[in-house]
Amino acid sequence: MSRQRDQNVATRFRALTSHARRSRYAFDVSRTQRLFVGTLIAAAALTAGCDSLQPKLDMRAISAAVASTAKNEFERARIGDTRCPRPRVQKRGDEFRCGVVVDAQVVSYTITQTDGHGRVSIKREGVFAFAQTVADQGRAKLREQGITVSAFTCNDLNVYFPDQMSSVRCLATLPGTVLDPISGLRVKPRPVTYYASLGPDGKVLSVSTVAEDQK
Repeated sequence: MSRQRDQNVATRFRALTSHARRSRYAFDVSRTQRLFVGTLIAAAALTAGCDSLQPKLDMRAISAAVASTAKNEFERARIGDTRCPRPRVQKRGDEFRCGVVVDAQVVSYTITQTDGHGRVSIKREGVFAFAQTVADQGRAKLREQGITVSAFTCNDLNVYFPDQMSSVRCLATLPGTVLDPISGLRVKPRPVTYYASLGPDGKVLSVSTVAEDQK
């Protein structure tokens, strides 16, 4: 009996010892995991802190430069708001876009950091056509159709971007005079509305009395 009891006690002791070892191991693993997670959090905070300390571009100055560039390119156009992204870290080769409203159309400019010290280049995207160019080409298209006009203007806007406005409203004035039925006098005819259709390259493709989107 005594020997059996001693064996039982020894068995229970080994079981308790084994459980204690497993518990300590589990505790050590848990503690290691907490230390590892804590290290990751600290590293992330340090990285974010370093990023916030890096010099950033002056986006107000860049917005002003974009607006100034648009004014120089489109002197007679109405220049509206300029939108640029949030301040970016100064980094050579980094590119982003700013948009500026030109005659109610949004024009994109690509901004490229030429060095890591705040210097940038500004380049407009897309093609455009000035109103006078559209009028000259539109008048030539009418001439091809055998229609002679004394004046042809497309002055709703000063500049057109075909990716946003592919149909331009123009006014044609026919030569000579017509009899006014009310006054009985001969007067200049009323302007006729034409629509110039712009191609992707900004050139006039055709001229018609019906807008392209209404055909």
